[in-house]
Amino acid sequence: MLLFRNQKYYNPLEASKKFIIPLPTVYYWIHSGAFKDKILDLKKFGEEKEIDVKELRAEFYIEEKILKEKAQFLNYSPVELYNKKSRRG
Repeated sequence: MLLFRNQKYYNPLEASKKFIIPLPTVYYWIHSGAFKDKILDLKKFGEEKEIDVKELRAEFYIEEKILKEKAQFLNYSPVELYNKKSRRG
């Protein structure tokens, strides 16, 4: 995880583990443009933090807010809305 301008950013592997999203799905969203402006600009990050971006572990870092939204949508189950006891009764 990287912290940049008070925003948390996760690489695809971290995002997959933390938000319970299949890793291929994360990469699909990256390459299909689903995250648009929510991917960290590594050039700006490197200049501001004065580090070489080649030292980072990943090529993409995705904003936490969009990951939460996508995970909530992906893990949504309408069945959970109903109480099992009320259906039996």
